[in-house]
Amino acid sequence: MLDTLDGIPDVVALRKNWPKLLSEFVDLFYSELRRQGLPEAQAIVAAPKLAGVLGNYFGGRVCYIPSGERLQQAIRDNRIFLDYQVGNGDIIPLAKKYRLTDSHIYSIIREQLALHRRRNQPDMFEKS
Repeated sequence: MLDTLDGIPDVVALRKNWPKLLSEFVDLFYSELRRQGLPEAQAIVAAPKLAGVLGNYFGGRVCYIPSGERLQQAIRDNRIFLDYQVGNGDIIPLAKKYRLTDSHIYSIIREQLALHRRRNQPDMFEKS
């Protein structure tokens, strides 16, 4: 891991390239919206809005987005948590739907609950 730190661009390089990155986000969102069946006119309007939302939320921060299997697992875990919230807390259907054990579902829900709680409720005792 430490060997790859030299390959991370510095903040100056990232700022210089942000217009290109922003346009790539817009293109990516447009393509995905069209692929999902949104009409072209609506996708043209929605794609820059989504890029704006992304920029407003993550703007000015350096963040890491996993790829591959880890990304798929993170998305799955978030879906499980959302399904749990709308499903009256019943674990058995989730275990069947996602082909996981009950204890694995409980573990994922605990982890997701902690993530969502930290995002929405900052720690009062965290040192700045």
